[in-house]
Amino acid sequence: MIYVTGDLHGPAGLERLECWSEGREGDFLIVAGDFGYPWDYSEIECDEIVWLESLPYKVLFVDGNHERFGHWEDRPAESCVAAWFRGCATARPSMPIPGLPDERLTRFLDEVDWRLDYKHWYYGHFHKDVDVDEKHTLLFERIVPIGEGVGN
Repeated sequence: MIYVTGDLHGPAGLERLECWSEGREGDFLIVAGDFGYPWDYSEIECDEIVWLESLPYKVLFVDGNHERFGHWEDRPAESCVAAWFRGCATARPSMPIPGLPDERLTRFLDEVDWRLDYKHWYYGHFHKDVDVDEKHTLLFERIVPIGEGVGN
């Protein structure tokens, strides 16, 4: 089974995973932006990464705006706790992203939304759990199976 959730922000989101009992061997959990590991390479953080590696399911993530980008670029995927996909999971079409000149990324994602034929778009960043419409789900704390929304 494939599940998706929103921002973990490193240790801030670990309690969500500690309480989640649905993930099984062979499952995947996609973090839609702001995975947040590694950040400071502290002993505590290293222990948390070891714990993440011990989970029965594989953690995947699309980078968000709160990542240590250089770390993942230099590591082979098979040696990581998570598979890393370069992209933006932190925005939804027609939702401006503060700080971007002329909202270029928002316009780009609007075009992607218009051109692609997809079943569902999951994204994080805005710290809410809501089905924006039938094809777009904003995630933060909820973990949902791919193909489902949060059910507002």
